[in-house]
Amino acid sequence: MSQAIDKAAVGSAFAAAADDYDRAAGLQRDVATALAQRIAGLDICDASDILEIGCGTGFLGQALAAMRPAARWICTDLAPAMVARTRETAAHTAQYVAMDGERPCLAEGPHFDLICSSLAVQWFTNPSLSFAALAALLKPGGHLVFSTLGAGSFREWRALLAAHDLTSGTPHYPDAAGWAARLPATGTTTVTEEDRTVAYPDPYQFLRDLKQIGAGTPRQDHRPLSAGQLRRALRGIAEPFVTTYHVVSITYRHGAETPS
Repeated sequence: MSQAIDKAAVGSAFAAAADDYDRAAGLQRDVATALAQRIAGLDICDASDILEIGCGTGFLGQALAAMRPAARWICTDLAPAMVARTRETAAHTAQYVAMDGERPCLAEGPHFDLICSSLAVQWFTNPSLSFAALAALLKPGGHLVFSTLGAGSFREWRALLAAHDLTSGTPHYPDAAGWAARLPATGTTTVTEEDRTVAYPDPYQFLRDLKQIGAGTPRQDHRPLSAGQLRRALRGIAEPFVTTYHVVSITYRHGAETPS
């Protein structure tokens, strides 16, 4: 799978959202906290080497650092402004790098016991190649753990537009099995999925919140809706507007552990 996503536009959108991101990112914080708890149950040493992809404003790092205080961190994000924001607010010591997680600008591995990411890899244009590149940075027995969005995300919004013969610009996400199939065959993969719903006062607030967290960049092949089309589609919609985030969580363990 490859997606027509303008990565420069994605980076610019998240950079613009850095200062206000936390105000509209309640679900993102909850997903990061749940992912940290998932990671806490893995067999990873306390003094581990950790790479985070898409650190945002630091939700996952803050939650996980409290569980792994002796870990050595590299926190990265596509948007330099997000990296700067995390550096300002982080309670743990880390190296901060502005980097596209799809194309890690790091020396050849293996380096890391854990590579983790919360709600970022859905912006990858070619997940299969990207996951292979990240897996190559893992130590034997190391873990790649991430949460992302699955095919059922925003289904209410898609249905609302489809009822008026309109299409949504949100990316085409794989389902849970589709995400798992994109991991390398050189390790073992486990997958879980859940639906999380968020109630917005109205559909306009849903769109505003997506923009506020930098997640409003459409697919490149999407023709934006006109103001008139949007008004017609939203006329008479019941309030509040509830939409679903289909959250897929993957744990991939690379290769085999080296003998002790």
